[in-house]
Amino acid sequence: MSIIAHGQVKVTQSTASGREQLIRLLQTGDFDGESGLFEPGERQTSAEALTDAQVCQISRHDFQALLQRSQPVALNMLNALGKRVAQLEAQAAATLTTSVGERLANYLVETSSALGETEYDLPLQKKDLALYLGTSPETISRKLGQFASQGLIKQQGRNHISLLDIDGLMMVNG
Repeated sequence: MSIIAHGQVKVTQSTASGREQLIRLLQTGDFDGESGLFEPGERQTSAEALTDAQVCQISRHDFQALLQRSQPVALNMLNALGKRVAQLEAQAAATLTTSVGERLANYLVETSSALGETEYDLPLQKKDLALYLGTSPETISRKLGQFASQGLIKQQGRNHISLLDIDGLMMVNG
């Protein structure tokens, strides 16, 4: 299992056709590879740091020994897995019930928070961001342009974003 101590990491999986599919984004405090702690087997996903990142890893053997010695660690792991399920359900519901604009605005604010900066380079390429948000790269570009014309963000180049009005971004509904 890998735990993100600092940074942002994308987790991907190759499709049968060889295309890379974005599975999830990990921020500081998130983890991945937990299934390997309980079932031996090869990883089906890959991870790539999108920003400078520090990652801690623990092996299946060491983790199971830790669980046997520490009931609080076992309970914390169950709570973390329950939280992961709730986040996945919320993400699925958001894809069905919120607009692309809302999802993009939330992504921009969450990324800013994770990086501790209001000005940053988008960690994801627009095609990956589009896959993550359930839309097309063209829609991402159009929405970023709308946010800029509304004074919510400032774009420089293709990927540099400055958040000018975080409260306004949190109020986006279209």
